[in-house]
Amino acid sequence: MRLWWNWLRQSPRTILRQIVFINDTHHSKSLGAALGVFIAMTPTVGIQSLIVILVAAITYPFFYFNRTTAFASIYISNPITMVPIYWVNYKVGTWFVKGTMDRSEFAKILEYESFTEWWQTILQLFIKVGTPLMIGSFIVSTLCGVATYFLVRRLLCWLTPDVEISPHHST
Repeated sequence: MRLWWNWLRQSPRTILRQIVFINDTHHSKSLGAALGVFIAMTPTVGIQSLIVILVAAITYPFFYFNRTTAFASIYISNPITMVPIYWVNYKVGTWFVKGTMDRSEFAKILEYESFTEWWQTILQLFIKVGTPLMIGSFIVSTLCGVATYFLVRRLLCWLTPDVEISPHHST
């Protein structure tokens, strides 16, 4: 437990450096980051870690991604960034289906004080803005995930040599 706490207290630069130098292929680290960003851009705050675990379990027989980079990437979406991310997703969705909510109404929906209110908030969110938000989230998530893969891959190739590791190894 103490090691985990010490890791969390480190600076973002140190954490990024540790992730960059994980003994894994550039492809699996880039794929993990892309998947994490894809999940982070969806309206799933609160269950994003569970989604990463579920996707890892389901896709393991077919392809491998670095779970550490996926977990690190989902934290792009947090209580501070949640409203702006979801607002952009909602606005992109309104290009395809009708949506009438303004930003202040949208931000008000995302306010909650307890876990039980969180469930009510999620239900209200899907009732009032569900279709445009889901369509926009899918589009934004896909674009951000694909861009993340190529950006992280380029960054890793620039910073470190690639390693040869057998497929389906554990990290």
